[in-house]
Amino acid sequence: MAKDSNGKDSELKKRIKADDYMYSAVCECSASFRNIVILLVRDDREKEVIGYIFSEVDKQIEEDNLLIEYKVKFVRTRT
Repeated sequence: MAKDSNGKDSELKKRIKADDYMYSAVCECSASFRNIVILLVRDDREKEVIGYIFSEVDKQIEEDNLLIEYKVKFVRTRT
């Protein structure tokens, strides 16, 4: 889906939100990933850094700027 969104966050959001099951799956996957990372990190300072990273990613998602800000590129793989 991200590859087919032409590098536009707003297009990717629209595609994800068009399907309730896809939207729920993306939200659940994101929440699970965050929980696993937080559980694996023991040090409070590291947890603070991880929290900051998550908040920055959330901010870029809100601003429809994630793909550009983090220079997300899609590479075709041979099948």
